[in-house]
Amino acid sequence: MRRGPSWGKKDKHCDPSDPGDQDQGSYWDHVLIDADSRLIVTLAIGRRNTERKEELELTEEQKVEYDYEGMPEVYFPVEMAYATVHKEREQGHVVRVEQRVVLGTEGQVAEALAQGSTSETVNTSYVERYHGTQRHFNTRKARKVYTFSKELAFHVAVTWLCVTFSNFGWTPRTLRERVQEEPPRYHYRRPAMVAGLTDHDWSMAEILTYPLFTSNDGLNSSPQRRREAEKPEGG
Repeated sequence: MRRGPSWGKKDKHCDPSDPGDQDQGSYWDHVLIDADSRLIVTLAIGRRNTERKEELELTEEQKVEYDYEGMPEVYFPVEMAYATVHKEREQGHVVRVEQRVVLGTEGQVAEALAQGSTSETVNTSYVERYHGTQRHFNTRKARKVYTFSKELAFHVAVTWLCVTFSNFGWTPRTLRERVQEEPPRYHYRRPAMVAGLTDHDWSMAEILTYPLFTSNDGLNSSPQRRREAEKPEGG
């Protein structure tokens, strides 16, 4: 997702050797999305380059487990099926859509689609829905508005806040389960609930007040209690 016009310069006017241009130009959301649960698995915000791509790769523990160092520079498991969608436009309208298999075979792609529960064809609806949801939650990413981000640090922070809320607090209609036929009644679920990460919907207050560290007296007690604990004996 492109950053707003806030950063002062377009890509073609940025000088890579100028430190003042390092945070200028276009930045993008690079996301991994679980299609079945709509969960945003991880996110990296930055340029479209190799360094940003590596942020979405294996953890250090996973690299050891799978012998990452022993793999060739470019490695795709033979089980992987990778397909893309190409759209042709004329006068601003889509006139042709073509699906292309990049890795694997057409049979592998068909098998992967059959195993899923959300789509019968290769499409870009999941990532497009992510973009639409992000622009709805985060006005910094809306088009042609005055609410654009002025600093990259705040842009990243608000993006992560919106991602967290979309995982734990957003209720996609497509994830609801019918619990009663007549009259129809539904159980609404959040992406994190479908993925088994939580058993309830989170409010924004709960997200903002959730402790980031292991609970202990030093981190979660009140300032007065911490001062009492730090007093010497007999003091």
